[in-house]
Amino acid sequence: MHILVSAKGEKDSDFSWTNDRELVFPVFSCGNCLRDPEAGCGCGRSFMGIESGKLTTTAVIVDSPITEDLVTAEFVQEAAKRGWPARIATEWAEEMLSAAARFAVGDVVERRLDVISTRELVG
Repeated sequence: MHILVSAKGEKDSDFSWTNDRELVFPVFSCGNCLRDPEAGCGCGRSFMGIESGKLTTTAVIVDSPITEDLVTAEFVQEAAKRGWPARIATEWAEEMLSAAARFAVGDVVERRLDVISTRELVG
């Protein structure tokens, strides 16, 4: 099954404080990033690492033996640690799995609010 894991981006505006290749999910976007994901703090264009709780602007598609149920359980468990409802975590798991299924293994992707798209190559 395809899943999204953290990656190190190559654009000047990229950042990545996650663990290498950890499962990621979208984060809530602040008001500034909702108006312009490029001008705010970066939350509107970031994924959060499920283990580290830290952000990255880039993810990569990998093939994993993990099951959909296990991905969902991990999202729900991490959300509970942060005081977030299981319903939101389940939606995020579905969103991330659906997004990952649209891309090929090795594709590098980025996020702009609710849109996850293939990263254009730098240079």
